[in-house]
This record gives sequence, structure tokens and C-alpha cells, in this order.
Amino acid sequence: RAYARASCLARAHSSVIMSAANSSISSPDTGAASSSSLTLFSPSKINVFLRIIRRREDGFHELASLFHVIDCGDELVVDLGPPGQKDTLKCNMTNVPVDSSNLVLKALAMFRERALADIPAAERPSYHCTLRKRVPAGAGLGGGSGNAATALFAANVLAGNPASESDLQTWSADIGSDCPVYFGKGASYVTGRGEFVDDVESPFTDDDSLLLVKPPIELSTGRIFKALDLNNLSDADPKALMSQIADVGAQATVDLTVNDLEAPAFEVLPRLRELKERLAEADGGCTSFMSGSGSTIVALGVDTPPTELIARSPSLASDWGTFDPEEDKLFISRARFITRKEGEWFKPSKALAEEHANAIKEL
Repeated sequence: RAYARASCLARAHSSVIMSAANSSISSPDTGAASSSSLTLFSPSKINVFLRIIRRREDGFHELASLFHVIDCGDELVVDLGPPGQKDTLKCNMTNVPVDSSNLVLKALAMFRERALADIPAAERPSYHCTLRKRVPAGAGLGGGSGNAATALFAANVLAGNPASESDLQTWSADIGSDCPVYFGKGASYVTGRGEFVDDVESPFTDDDSLLLVKPPIELSTGRIFKALDLNNLSDADPKALMSQIADVGAQATVDLTVNDLEAPAFEVLPRLRELKERLAEADGGCTSFMSGSGSTIVALGVDTPPTELIARSPSLASDWGTFDPEEDKLFISRARFITRKEGEWFKPSKALAEEHANAIKEL
């Protein structure tokens, strides 16, 4: 073990101080890459169900949830820079911070400190990142956590994989509660405050459609938990929900897609309930539910939103009390469930790969 670790660190040391070159990284399935740059798809997630079990003594809430990674995502480019330079991040979304508070830069700083600890600090690389972002903030889709997890994976590949995926998953919990799920295979039963991630067989296929709709208003997770009534939670058994969803897959009904945070979210933003009900009427009737703490509503088994929703999406912002209805539109996106193999990173589904590529080009 000592020899293996020494060899791995030696490879990392060699990799992180090398100058830009044209040779390819040895893992072609990780993304577009050179020896000093890596471009990866950065996925998001939905909560197929979300049970809040209790409020813990440390102030966090104990949860039980079926998380699933989906291919509504962003693109992250990570370039190695010379030692001693300040890490940088550029992003197309003006409301995304690009300083050290951003989870991408936090993840890269953590990787450098933990995975490259045996390399002299003066020889550790800097990182220069470009984030082409589609997934909105405050959506309950874990987009920022997905960005951080993608950054960790990219840094590890660029350094010659000195850390195991188990290491990355454990470290990522210190960045955000949603981060560890991205180091699973795609479908995960998540407990604790989000740090306990058990891979499960996906009950869905990459042919199962999802429609995501988010109003032009962000919901603060803290605000939703503050409005949560612990005496008004579902009594559904999370293990029973897991078993039943495993049996029916995309035919899951609304009694299986339980989310204990819907009630407080609908209290904070009453029109969100209306959006859920409107989406439930899509395609002759479907299962709709809120993801995470909102404000995204998910329609299961649907590709196309109701006609009225499409026709009014540019102007619906005014209905939600925003100031610029031409800019603050409903976010509407198709998606699919995706999975990955160990050593590879997530990619858009074949069905939506071209759609994702075109969307990124337009950013």
C-alpha cells in the first residue's frame, strides 16, 4: 500500500508541474482533454422522493431520499495553471459568484490541500476554470454541488488520480450536502444530512422522460426549512418508497414521489402549488413533484410542457412578481435520468446530447 501510494503521488507530482502538452489523458471517457485541460459535463440531480425524518441536535435535518442524477447540466473547463497563481473562475451567469465563495473554487482548493499534501506547496498547481452554466440557482437541482463534484473529479484526473473516488466522495461532503451523490453511480439512497450515499440500481431507463419547470424566483433552502412544520410530515416509510419505486419505475404515482418540503415551499410561494397542478395535467395527466427545496417542479414521463405554459413562458415572469418579464422567464428543460461507471464521469443522454451541446453553444 505504501508503495502504491508513493507511486501515485509521484505520478501526481509529475502531472501537476508539467507544462501544457498535446498528449491525451489516458481515460478517454472522462471528457474532452489534453494533459493540462479537461472539459466535462456537469450534471444536476432531482429528488424522486424526499422525507425529512427529524431535526438533529446539531441543527441539521435527518433526511431519507432517492436522489437521481439527470442530464440537465452545465459545462466546466478546468485548466492547470502555474504554481503560485490565484485560482480563477469565469461564468456566463452574472448572479453566480466567481470568488472563493464559489463551490468550484472551494473544491479545487480542498483537492490541492488534501490530495496533493505530499507535494511542496510551491509546486502545487493553480486552476483556471470556465463554467458555462444552464442550471439555475435556487432550483432544488443541486447544480452548484454538481459543479463542485465535477471540479473535484477533473482535478483528480489532471493530477493522475492520486485520490480514490471514495476519497473524493468523503471530502465533497465538507463542501455541500448534495455533493457526495455525484460520486455514486447515478441513483442513490441518501440518508443523514446527505453524507451517507448508498448506490442503488436505477429504477429508471435513459428513455424515461422528465420535464423541469422553474419559475423566475429562487427559494432559499434555509427559508424553506424555517417554514417546515415537523408535526406535519409524511408518515411514508422511505424503505417502502424505495421498494415500490423500484417495482414501477417511471410509472411512479404522486403518493410515491413524496416531498416533505413541498408544504413549506407552497406556503412561502403559493403559486408553486398551481404550477405543480398545471404540470400534472401535461400529456393527459402525469406525476409531478417538487425537487429538493424547490423551486423546480418535475413532470415524470413528459417531454413537452402544456401549450399554455410554452406560449406564456416569456411573460409569465410578471405573474410571479419579477421586474423584467422579458429577461426573467420560466426555466423549462427536458431531461433524462443518467448513470455512470466507476472511473468515468457523467455525460448527457444520447437522446438529449445534441440538445445540450446546442444549448451550451448559445451561452
